[in-house]
Amino acid sequence: MGGLLEWGALVVRQAQSLGPGLLLPAQLFTLLGREEFLLFLVTLIYWCLDASLGIRLAFLLVSVDGLTGLLKLVFHMPRPYWYDPAVRVLSTEASYGLPSGHASVASAVGLFFAKRISRWWAWVLAGFIVLAISLSRIYLGVHFPTDVAAGWMVGVLTWLVFIWILPRAEAWVSRAKLISQLSLALVGSLLLLVLSGGTLWALASHADPPEWAITASRGVPGSYPNPRSPNDLVAAAGLLLGLGAGAALSRRYARYQAQGSLSKRALRFLIGMSGILVWAGGLALVLPAAPSWSGLTLLYLRSAITGFWALYLAPVIFLRLGLAKQPE
Repeated sequence: MGGLLEWGALVVRQAQSLGPGLLLPAQLFTLLGREEFLLFLVTLIYWCLDASLGIRLAFLLVSVDGLTGLLKLVFHMPRPYWYDPAVRVLSTEASYGLPSGHASVASAVGLFFAKRISRWWAWVLAGFIVLAISLSRIYLGVHFPTDVAAGWMVGVLTWLVFIWILPRAEAWVSRAKLISQLSLALVGSLLLLVLSGGTLWALASHADPPEWAITASRGVPGSYPNPRSPNDLVAAAGLLLGLGAGAALSRRYARYQAQGSLSKRALRFLIGMSGILVWAGGLALVLPAAPSWSGLTLLYLRSAITGFWALYLAPVIFLRLGLAKQPE
């Protein structure tokens, strides 16, 4: 493995040697794979363009994100700037590197939209964006080429499983009782928590090389990454519960058409995003996610409420205010 990491670090150093002119494009492309941008994309589609498409995209994202987070713990591999002091620190990350979350998410989402549009240019555009995002992560020094390749595989496999399950899941939802759908959301969320806890428990007896933390601290002097933090996976599990419950209730009590005038769409987005800022941001101040059982529980609840707001509570408000109409 050491030889593969040495080769990967060499590739990263060579990419960075191309000059500082690539820094801004790399930062811009890497933003496309950030959670903040993806949150913007999903909510924009769900609230303003196509509610059905937005729900599908939301579940695809939480699926690939949760799987990627678990695999990072399973492989517990370093990032280039943790491993090689010669790699310039152009960006920092606290989680393990393999597989690349940006590459996995970009691959899954790119394939999702390319298949949805079903035009040759959509496949070309998706391929270009995925490649650009992936290469930006190498240039910034946060991923080895092997991380990116693994991310592509995770994204493609998740997408394939998703499109195979989707018609079966929609057929089941059409005839399942509400309590069954809510129970499934809870079981899926708890399963992710159990898998995360089990992986962390198995990893406890394998310590990371201390030089990783020392080398990584170059990014934020005096601060060391905590790649075994359960926060991201706990948040993903909570989000899965909130999205599942929200989708089940929305289908019965808050179905709406995302079409409408530009002003109504803009108001829907502003109201919806304001709620997310309250639930995700405001509650973070009142209920901080401290590194403790109580802190993780509050993080789980915050994430669940955020997902529930996005898929159910916000549409209820849209309908009540006359900003959206129910399907005829």
